[in-house]
Amino acid sequence: MKLKDIEIKKAKPKEKKYKMYDGDYLYLLVTPKGKKLWYYKPNNKKEFSLGEYPYVSLKDARNKKAQLKREIEIKGLETVVNELNERKTKEKRKFELIVNDWLKEYQKQREKSTAAKTIQRVNKYVLPTFKGRDIKSIKVKEIYQFLQKQNRPTAEKLKSLLNGIFSFARSKEYIEYNIIRDIDLKQIFTTTAKNHYKYNDNLEEFRKYFDEVRDIKPQPIVKGAIKIIFLTALRQGSVRAIKWEHIDFENKILHIPKENLKVKTIDFKIPLVDEAVETFRELQEYKTGDYVFSLNGKKPISETALRRHLKNIQKKYNLKPTSLHGIRYSFSTFTRQYLQQEHGITDEVIEIAMQHIDKNKIRAVYNHYDYLKERRELMELWYRLLTS
Repeated sequence: MKLKDIEIKKAKPKEKKYKMYDGDYLYLLVTPKGKKLWYYKPNNKKEFSLGEYPYVSLKDARNKKAQLKREIEIKGLETVVNELNERKTKEKRKFELIVNDWLKEYQKQREKSTAAKTIQRVNKYVLPTFKGRDIKSIKVKEIYQFLQKQNRPTAEKLKSLLNGIFSFARSKEYIEYNIIRDIDLKQIFTTTAKNHYKYNDNLEEFRKYFDEVRDIKPQPIVKGAIKIIFLTALRQGSVRAIKWEHIDFENKILHIPKENLKVKTIDFKIPLVDEAVETFRELQEYKTGDYVFSLNGKKPISETALRRHLKNIQKKYNLKPTSLHGIRYSFSTFTRQYLQQEHGITDEVIEIAMQHIDKNKIRAVYNHYDYLKERRELMELWYRLLTS
């Protein structure tokens, strides 16, 4: 027999909990403390909690049961159970809830003044950016974008703070991996202050520089050289020294003799994307001698001419300045920020693509693998990033 609302209202607590059945596996559990809880139990293995009366009325409980029953018929019991568990877990994974729990633990281990500063940073910087998010959905790229907006001292403090939050979430199994471990502030704050190399950390502006040199006409020698720097991440000196004999059009490889590299240990092979090959083909029309980038055929074009053209682009569009070497800094930053995590690119491949030798001297001596295949894949991804 179906339950009536008046029966539920009059139901009194007893010494032991008891059930009032509504039929079709829906029942009300009355506890010794007077709580009245709705449950739907379609079989002996699983029971679904539907809420507490009177917050969930008799009519509401029946509707919830009907909806659950229908979902089970369509999807199967196991799928429905998994989906409900995921919803509950997702609620627990809300960023602000995890932060609150982490702060409770943090405050127990820190001086009040230190904890107060941390709470202030959380409220000022972190929560306005990530509040309402499922922590599992936050990507490395977003963390980089967030930290790039800060000065270096603030970014360092915020990275440390985020590492604490994500480590806490990992310990609670809300996430499988602490992504903050992959964040390298050196990729955001390079040694430009020391070496006076300006670089552009805004991807859209950086693409504007590249767009301005993609069509090498007019000024094919100047624009072509800058374009090749973008497409190879080579140092400007190595690019200006390129001779026609260094280009393998058929295999899409640029051979750089060791004497044209900063670290003169071994000759180097650079994989070329199709547009780089096509650019060299276009430049054949202006061939005047052995050097690709030469106005008279006798010596390479000057670094000053290349720098001047970059500065003209910057003034024309009011962009953040970049230097020729800064293009390499941007390559290092953007490949790690936008490509590394998603495509599983290792730091080693990026470093070799920039012609950096292994700092581990023993490993450098014994490891002669040139990662050409991996670097070709990286440069294709880099080209897509530049042109998307």
